[in-house]
Amino acid sequence: MTGSRTARTLGLMLVVGVVLVSASPGTGEAQENTITEVRVEGNQRIEDSTILSNLTVRPGQQIEPGSPFDPLLLDTALKSLFETGLFADVTFVRDGTTLIVRVVENPIVNQVVFEGNQRIDNEDLAGEINLRQRTVFTRSRARTDQERLLTVYRRSGRFGASVVPKVILLDQNRVNVVFEIDEGPLTGIESINFVGNRRFSDGDLRDVMRTRESRWWRFLSSSDRYDPDQLAFDEELLRRHYFDRGYLRFWILSSSAELLPDGDAFLMPIAGEEG
Repeated sequence: MTGSRTARTLGLMLVVGVVLVSASPGTGEAQENTITEVRVEGNQRIEDSTILSNLTVRPGQQIEPGSPFDPLLLDTALKSLFETGLFADVTFVRDGTTLIVRVVENPIVNQVVFEGNQRIDNEDLAGEINLRQRTVFTRSRARTDQERLLTVYRRSGRFGASVVPKVILLDQNRVNVVFEIDEGPLTGIESINFVGNRRFSDGDLRDVMRTRESRWWRFLSSSDRYDPDQLAFDEELLRRHYFDRGYLRFWILSSSAELLPDGDAFLMPIAGEEG
């Protein structure tokens, strides 16, 4: 989109530049370089007045009859229209002293559907996204909602989940949006390892933490799922453990959670300096 928009803008600047150079000097040149009419084409749902009101160059200034065919002003107006999110494509065409604004409207969402979700119901997922019935569809909004849904599953401990948005084209410039979901397994913690500890064993330090390593005989619970907030709390518990025992210079150098390639579990290395 950015590339094509840039190409159109450069093309427009070139055309306008040629016209300006070839125009005869004097009053005739000024008249030929002045917009006498702005015409909108291609809109089906959005009113002409809405489009024209968004041809803004800066606050209080609009492209309208009496404006110059200035490529920089037109480029700004073009960006202003794209920023509304209403259009898939916008082009400016000069026809004599008339500026033609040709638009392709973004479609309207007819329906949002979730497929493959069993652990989280449709209502909860729908409450997390912005696309919904009768809103304007754009691919960037679909990608944003895809990330929102992945975040929902990560919060529930399913870091191996995948979400793929599919778009089904309908008549009257409408679309159905289908989010195909593979929830994946709960993501446990395979190991918690410590580096730099000499005063206390790994087992002693693991006992201090709320986070637990996953074990096959123990049903996976919130304590053996990766939670960034819980890890931060565990770091504080480790500091208190050392401080209470006189190690006032203890500090944590680093802590992280590394997801295994298959997405089933995390490795959690924690490096500290006992002082």
